[in-house]
Amino acid sequence: MKRLIAFIGVLVVAASGCQKPGAVIVEPPPSGDVLEVTSLPLPDINPTIGSFDSLGVTTSDAANFSGFLLVNRVTYDAGAGGVSSAAYSSVYFADRTKPYSFNGRTIGFYGMDLGPTLSIQVNNRLMFRIPYRVRLPDSGQDSSFGFFYFRDLGAVQPDTLVTWSVPVPSPMSSFSAQIRMPDNIKVLSPLGGSVLSRDKSVVLRWTGKGDIAIVISVVNPVTKRTRAIMKIHPANNEGKAVIDPRILQLLPRERFFMFSFIIANRDEKKSMGQYPGRILVQAASVHNSYVEFQ
Repeated sequence: MKRLIAFIGVLVVAASGCQKPGAVIVEPPPSGDVLEVTSLPLPDINPTIGSFDSLGVTTSDAANFSGFLLVNRVTYDAGAGGVSSAAYSSVYFADRTKPYSFNGRTIGFYGMDLGPTLSIQVNNRLMFRIPYRVRLPDSGQDSSFGFFYFRDLGAVQPDTLVTWSVPVPSPMSSFSAQIRMPDNIKVLSPLGGSVLSRDKSVVLRWTGKGDIAIVISVVNPVTKRTRAIMKIHPANNEGKAVIDPRILQLLPRERFFMFSFIIANRDEKKSMGQYPGRILVQAASVHNSYVEFQ
């Protein structure tokens, strides 16, 4: 659970000023799959926002939305390090009237406190209020700045209807939202622990229906932190895609990477209760494979 909270605690500064992703244009081979490839540069603020590997939330989502109601079913495949899975929900609402500034830059916003008691429920289960921590750039440190809400769900099945509600008075008034869990995704290739080459095509295989995105992240072998650098979106989910070596050559010359396969259902809301900001309601199935490039 500590690992999950660590990922979510640096989730959503809901920051403005995220850099616009750059499109990588690589013509596919005549018989190849149609892939949309987008670079994912670091945002101008808080480089730790939006952990694809645990949340399926992009840096652009973190810039465009102020509130998040998320439910995730996540698998980590570390090869010889083992395979683990978890399911959990997290909720965060930014108070944009309370920015957190560091060296003259806004790097986050106060996480709204919806009440001193456990006021938010997910599928009639109380969520826990957790200190929201803003990571300070280039320091390796962070600072507590408000709250977010978290609940370990143990397991959640595909097509399950997930409902959040605030049944008691709060600064936002009472509200509810729903989203249905997507199909479960399972990665067949590359498996965790695979050793890949930038000079050869990488074949991706998976099971699970729905709109899919594959995110490639660099893994720091010392801190184990990940940094998303490229997003691949197949035009059609056919359970297979091939990454051309010309795309792989665009990756940084690092050794350790993670491929995150994400199928998600989304609902974007302009407001909720008395909260004025845009809100992302999302249910995601995420499968992460840790790999090595020669």
